Amino acid sequence: MLAFTLIELLVVISIIALLIALLLPAIKKAKEQARRTVCGSNTRQVLIGLEAYAGDFNAHFPVAFFGMNASLTFEVKVWLSPPLRARPGYWVDAGNGSAWAGHGLLYGHQYVSDPQMVYCPSQRFELFQYEMGWDGWQRQATGFPVADYTYSYSGYNYRIFGQTENHGSVGVTQEDVDRLNQYRQLGTDAPIAMFADIIHPGSASWGPPGWPNDTTWAHVDGPAGLNVGFSDGHTKFISRPRMTEYGDWSLQVYGHSDRFVMMYWEYLEESTTRLQDTYFLPLPP
Repeated sequence: MLAFTLIELLVVISIIALLIALLLPAIKKAKEQARRTVCGSNTRQVLIGLEAYAGDFNAHFPVAFFGMNASLTFEVKVWLSPPLRARPGYWVDAGNGSAWAGHGLLYGHQYVSDPQMVYCPSQRFELFQYEMGWDGWQRQATGFPVADYTYSYSGYNYRIFGQTENHGSVGVTQEDVDRLNQYRQLGTDAPIAMFADIIHPGSASWGPPGWPNDTTWAHVDGPAGLNVGFSDGHTKFISRPRMTEYGDWSLQVYGHSDRFVMMYWEYLEESTTRLQDTYFLPLPP
């Protein structure tokens, strides 16, 4: 009959604990890589829907309703009263006094049917996860602190918005809004970034008190970055130094994130240096 001394048992236990400690980071990394792959696939599928939409709507991508903030384009279904707030030709009723907006129009026109397609599995903030983000009545039933229960939220931002923000030289102008709403599929300009993981720090009102701002950033480990889809149909995982920390500082600088988000899209596509100039970001590698 085999017998182990207490010291031998302790040695075996210590070795097992050491092996687990060595394996856990690798397992965590593998899981996150799998989630990033799913997120990238979701991004690609939504881009296919956007391209199909543009093919049927005179090469125009879905536009937002009048009043859509650049920082709130993760909203796919919104409450519109009266319906005149929607842009002519872009009104799709979603029931209960709400309408599909932005990339939500892909659901209204049935280019996309699976609601989980607009949620990144790496997202840690409950409002940007399925089903809590999609089903406002579930939020109401569970006492979630977001009062806009007729809204549906996705886990991704969409480039095209509808509202100006006039704060002097740092505001979002009508020219900015019109330029994006008039952007056409495969135009003469270089492709623009159209669709990406949440790219602003959010608000404590969207989740339990005390949650840090970085919970709205889905991919924060190994390395931090965003899955981004472009208007020509290609996708890319973009990771650059200090991407997320500048996002967390934006509200402290401007008091509102619309201007920052608009410049952040430009930063992702490297079409301008306005974000680096404003926030002293390092130049892209």
